[in-house]
Amino acid sequence: MATYTELDERSIQACLDLTALGTLKSFRKPNHGIENTNYLLEVEDNNGKPISCVLTIYEGLSKHQIRIYTACLKQWGRILPVPLPLQDEPKSVPNFPEKDFVIASKLEGEHLLQPSVDQCAQMGHFLAHFHCTALNTPLTLTNPRGIPWALAYEPSALLCTAPDRALFKQCQHAIQHLPKQLEICPQGWIHADLFPDNALFIHDKLCGVIDFNNACTDNFLLDLCITLNAWSSLGIDASCDARFSAMLNAYTAVRPLTEVEQQHLHATLLAAAIRFWASRIDFVLETGGKPGKEPEEYRRIAESHLSQIRS
Repeated sequence: MATYTELDERSIQACLDLTALGTLKSFRKPNHGIENTNYLLEVEDNNGKPISCVLTIYEGLSKHQIRIYTACLKQWGRILPVPLPLQDEPKSVPNFPEKDFVIASKLEGEHLLQPSVDQCAQMGHFLAHFHCTALNTPLTLTNPRGIPWALAYEPSALLCTAPDRALFKQCQHAIQHLPKQLEICPQGWIHADLFPDNALFIHDKLCGVIDFNNACTDNFLLDLCITLNAWSSLGIDASCDARFSAMLNAYTAVRPLTEVEQQHLHATLLAAAIRFWASRIDFVLETGGKPGKEPEEYRRIAESHLSQIRS
């Protein structure tokens, strides 16, 4: 979560008035996040009941995208521990008519720094249930940074050494046929950015998943591999194999992989790795970067997957 659009108490109450949610009692800014503006609100509804909620101002997303996300989350939030929008449509922010906001339920819990084996298993279980639920979602939204995007990406010479650019090309060559190979695999809505900082835990129990701003429709296997990389590969330490197996086993206990998915698991792990290697290069070029979002992290992960494919 982040804050880019500054709102005062009166402006936040104006947003609440547009959604008829009640009276603002308090608000605060969260201290993490990089994409949208968020305010944590304590509200008293029209019946005097307290509500904890999150006001999100979408920075850079079209109203069409926000409408789709709102509709999807209203469906998923009745089944899964994800934010449930408290309004049917995004609304324009008073004094910032070019921006839209949505107020959703606030999930309890804390973010992870380093997931345990059991927490990885819980995430695999959630992800499989999310994919099964997403099969019943009629809306679609093309993935702007899927595997074809990663295959067409040209690493910047400003940030990448010649050996790193050569490694990136080798990775692309190794998965050049993957989009065609995955065409017959199960597809639907994916989170596409399910890192540990997008999960909430209380006493080691998964309580919710947030930040669906990159959600789109694509291969479920890609989403699984993005999450496997994020939860079991970062840092590449001795516990990676245990975390990887725990998540994969928990996922497949709910949604078994097809034969084709099993055949292309390692190639898709590599595809997921270079996708985030590339997007982090872009992020550094655009913003100067942020601790914990270094391209080098995913260069190491990609190199590890490439070596396994070649062995």
